[in-house]
Amino acid sequence: MRYFAILFTILLFFTSCKNEIKEYDAEQKLTKEYTLNDEKQFDGIYKEFYENGNLKVVKHFENGVLIDSIINYNNDKTISQVQFPLKKDSLFCKNYYKNNLESEGVFYQNMKHGKWKYFKTNGVLDKVVEYVNICGNQYTNQGWYFKNGKDTIKEFGNYYNLKLPKSIKKNQLAKFYIYHKPLIALNPDLIFCIGTDVDENFCNLEKTKIDTVYGENNIIPVEIIFRNKGKKNLRGFIKEYYSVKDSSASRLIYVDIPMTVE
Repeated sequence: MRYFAILFTILLFFTSCKNEIKEYDAEQKLTKEYTLNDEKQFDGIYKEFYENGNLKVVKHFENGVLIDSIINYNNDKTISQVQFPLKKDSLFCKNYYKNNLESEGVFYQNMKHGKWKYFKTNGVLDKVVEYVNICGNQYTNQGWYFKNGKDTIKEFGNYYNLKLPKSIKKNQLAKFYIYHKPLIALNPDLIFCIGTDVDENFCNLEKTKIDTVYGENNIIPVEIIFRNKGKKNLRGFIKEYYSVKDSSASRLIYVDIPMTVE
């Protein structure tokens, strides 16, 4: 019995030494609850609360490092979003409406990045939308719609497809076609502007060398010769446009095509 008494005393000592913090608002309602380690870093479960006492946010830390998902709640106790930390500045997010998955994708530097999936209320995939970073701004790039969550609805969306040659060799002409699914008209005029020195966020498009290719019937023929071996990226944009009487419209899809030159 003396052994258990000593053990209980030790456990009580360590428990009492934890720096458990509770924050309250002016009306003495609990707003935050968390634990700090000796270095004043978050360590353990971190919670935030709404004015009515319901959970708002739950996070898990270990010595100041976020180690698990972040769960955000609505005021009615339903989940609004779950965030999963990835590499630096990136989160994989699942958004919910009345506890049903509504969308999922990656946030990078507080912007949607890459392909996001959007779901119907019954959980079936409705569409996929691609977001790209254009010189620090989020841009809605390509989009695909689906039937029964599987088959692409070809009448809708705005995207491009291509098939590169099996091998691309230095100093040899490489040919391929880009197939463009238009948005603003069935058969718009097409311009494809590309370069091999364009930044990944397309910031220097107006300052670097760009080649222009014209398309027809939503097909763009591309011919290019590389003078050096290695991994390359053809970057630029497809511009579709049309003009009828006093009205006109245009739309850009930004393109990033990775290639390996042998």
